[in-house]
Amino acid sequence: MITVNLPNGKLYTVKNFSASQLKQIKTCAKRWELMRVQYIPWKNNIYLVRGRNFHTVMEHMHLHMFENRNNLPDLEQLLEMSEEGLRADVTPDLIPIPKKRAKKDADYTDQEYKALKLQELIDTSAELIKQVYSNVDYEVSGVEISAPIIWHDLPFEARVDLVINRGGKNVLVDHKTKSVDDHAVDLTQYSTYLKCLREHKYPLEEAEQWDSIFTAKPVFKVVKLDMHEIENGIKLLDEDLANSFKLIQAGIFTRNEYHSTCKIDRCPVWDLCRNPDKIEEFRDDTPYHTEVTGLNIV
Repeated sequence: MITVNLPNGKLYTVKNFSASQLKQIKTCAKRWELMRVQYIPWKNNIYLVRGRNFHTVMEHMHLHMFENRNNLPDLEQLLEMSEEGLRADVTPDLIPIPKKRAKKDADYTDQEYKALKLQELIDTSAELIKQVYSNVDYEVSGVEISAPIIWHDLPFEARVDLVINRGGKNVLVDHKTKSVDDHAVDLTQYSTYLKCLREHKYPLEEAEQWDSIFTAKPVFKVVKLDMHEIENGIKLLDEDLANSFKLIQAGIFTRNEYHSTCKIDRCPVWDLCRNPDKIEEFRDDTPYHTEVTGLNIV
């Protein structure tokens, strides 16, 4: 357990850690501080909503297979689930209107344009669901697997999207939703999953990343990962964790404006990061002033 005295006199205690937190610190330590120490709630954006929606549908599909002898659920039910979720969660304010629209969209009113973009998102999500559905050549061994361990004297948890059995081999699977055909792999995440699952005696022979790409012509691709590289990544994690904890204890949270997610429509704390004087005002106004799981704010 790590307890730190902040310059403002507050005390916070890190009670647990995860691969997502480590990635957050490595990506932008300032974002981690605002979300985990200042406990600023996530601000929704369309990328987060569509990713959560797709993951929810995939979880439902694979849980059904796991509980029903690997029989697939009805495809139409999955498509309806996706559309209902998107229509409920994609509010008009989440759909940005560009300063200059494409020629084919120029004559729409703002309301019509937003409705059009929502329908395009629904159609793209449906196409990707169909592609995953038609590529099932495996049995489901586990869904949303929780595998907590103790690492660097802290409870450290991995939550794995999916483990499948294909051809007699157990395969670790992680879903990614993207806007570009880029198959970048976060080894930190997979190395953490492998370490946690192995300590829970969960056998794994292979690992894959399933990319669902939200482009004009949506694409679903399976990226096979190098297990040897993932195993080597476990050794590097010790160094990354030690460095991250040093930053936390020293109260050093540097903003990374060069990362691709440092944009107003991609970072959930972008505005408050640039206007720290608004934080207290935001806390007073927000209807969900809550404590972040894993941190104790005094």
